[in-house]
Amino acid sequence: MNRAYLFPFGVDADRDHTHVATPVTTEYDYDTVVQASRNHRLRCSYAYCLERVKPVRQSIDADVLRCFAHLPATSESPRCPYRTETWGESGTSGSAHSREHNLRKMIESALQVELQRNLTLQGRKVRIEGSSFRDPEPLIRISGLDVPLEIRCLAPGSEPLWSRPFDGTVDGAEVLFFVVTPDEARLKKSFFDEHLLARRPAIVVAPGEKDEEHHWTATSTLNSRPRATRPFASVDLMRVDYRQLFHLDRPAETLFIPTQHRLAILRIAERLKSGSLIAPQIALLRGLAARVLADGAAVPPLELEKISGRDLGLLLGARELQRFVSEDPLVAPLWEPFFADAFVDLDRERIEVRARLAKAEAERASAVAAAGALRDELKSARADRTSLGEQLEKARKVLSDEQQKRKDLERDRDQVHRHWLGRLALRLID
Repeated sequence: MNRAYLFPFGVDADRDHTHVATPVTTEYDYDTVVQASRNHRLRCSYAYCLERVKPVRQSIDADVLRCFAHLPATSESPRCPYRTETWGESGTSGSAHSREHNLRKMIESALQVELQRNLTLQGRKVRIEGSSFRDPEPLIRISGLDVPLEIRCLAPGSEPLWSRPFDGTVDGAEVLFFVVTPDEARLKKSFFDEHLLARRPAIVVAPGEKDEEHHWTATSTLNSRPRATRPFASVDLMRVDYRQLFHLDRPAETLFIPTQHRLAILRIAERLKSGSLIAPQIALLRGLAARVLADGAAVPPLELEKISGRDLGLLLGARELQRFVSEDPLVAPLWEPFFADAFVDLDRERIEVRARLAKAEAERASAVAAAGALRDELKSARADRTSLGEQLEKARKVLSDEQQKRKDLERDRDQVHRHWLGRLALRLID
């Protein structure tokens, strides 16, 4: 194997002290490694083995290391993925585990040690327990944090374990995931993206080859084929309180995050607690913290309060705030892109407003045209009504004349009738 742990003097070489051991490779100082081996301080880098290892030179005449090798196994030697021997149930030679199984166990052990190291540096008194070598898949349990936490490995064939709806927890413990890059090609990525990573980001670990260090990166989708780019020593955990930090109605959660990103967010959180900030400054710092969180922990973009154009002018002149931002090497480069993106958003809003105004103007013009057409129709209707009124009046006059003529005819008829009746009466008298 190409790496080992070098324990300090006066420290027991056991699992409780792996986080204080120094990871070494074959590139480490030769004399220091040889002395540590003679003092029984050079140990296997698998946390559930930690047996003594010895440096192996490339040649008798050269003080250049080729690898580290276990001492001959005994009946009490634990199973270890770094051993070249195979093991049966009784500790004797037997069938070996697969290379993938060994690799996952190696990464589990390294992750356990690095988390213990970084959490201890935070002053957290936590207990971290990994799985035994014979367990089929890695499982790290962490107690002593705000909530119980489990870290599990996503491996080919583990899909049935996650067929039920996943809310980010299992049996009351929050769950985080890691994937080793050799497993990626055989994973059902869409399944894991939909069932698990949509609720909780995972980390992808690229195992170091030869003397290279392991690397990792956080991701919220395996289909994007993320590249593991961060040194493994930077892997850390952070409890994110979305309500307190971002004023969002979203439950807190524990996430993998690089140590530098965690410290940057905590620094912003402390500044937000100062109580001396105006609303635009608070919005700015929350926006910067959200960008740091998205970059380090692969959290999807948060829907935060937008900064208005007038506020941008105020913020650009806030010298004290600029000094605060510039003092953090991780946050400082985000200052200009943040404002650039804010101006892009404003310009996008301006274009959208202009489009809405143009649409409203077109609708107004259409409404005016429609109203004009209605006015013309009303005018025409009024003209028609006037014409009809005149025609009606003429018809009424004609009817009145006809009625008068009828009356005159009836009168004339009555006169004629009376005339002839009178003459008939006179003739009868004669």
